[in-house]
Amino acid sequence: GADFSLRISDDGGETAAGGATAPCPTLPSPQITYPDITDFESLGTADDPPSWVFVFNDDAFGGDGIYAGPFLLPDSDAGLDVMAAVAGNASSYALGVSNATATVWGGGFGLWMSCFDASLFTGIQFDARGSAPADASFQISDLNTTPAADLGDCVATVDTTVTDACIGPSYTFPLSTTWTTITIPWNQLVGKDGGGLDYVPTGANIHGMTFVAHLEFALDEATQTWLAVPAAYSIEIDNLAFYSL
Repeated sequence: GADFSLRISDDGGETAAGGATAPCPTLPSPQITYPDITDFESLGTADDPPSWVFVFNDDAFGGDGIYAGPFLLPDSDAGLDVMAAVAGNASSYALGVSNATATVWGGGFGLWMSCFDASLFTGIQFDARGSAPADASFQISDLNTTPAADLGDCVATVDTTVTDACIGPSYTFPLSTTWTTITIPWNQLVGKDGGGLDYVPTGANIHGMTFVAHLEFALDEATQTWLAVPAAYSIEIDNLAFYSL
């Protein structure tokens, strides 16, 4: 599947060729001690979702503040994907993306984040609602699967034209038109390391996450290539938090 691993981090740190900033410039990364990431309620005060910035694990809870904000992952450059504040799960706001005529792969949104360590928690959970022809997916970006070219720790030792390598851990889940809580332990997220082997994260050194809805693909007999079947999609996320068992 497609890799939507992020290459975005907090300010500062080393800079790679092309201007990429080190995703985790200072190690060890700040430890997460408070579970809530965002309930999206402060989204209502933003001029538009891309300009919204929030802080979690901040000093009010005795932790190091982690800055974060959303960005669009569009189906194409056609400008048909809409990211907006929507009604939440028994609350005022959630964050959603939709497209009535997606044609390339689907779409969704990501959250850029300064690097952090959430390994004290079992995993992550959130409420999801939406519709799409195929399952949705959640993916994290962590230092171990961020390519060395982007100042991460992952060095591909296989031919990446034939073998996936340095792919951020992900988890697929079905979308429903009613709010559903999705609970994902770290050990259920699977990516690929530099050698193309399965990689399971611990929750350490995360610097971003994505939520996307996918189209179905069908084989075009004339060209023997897999093409997306055009369709509508929507994905909405609320009450994002870490959890412990």
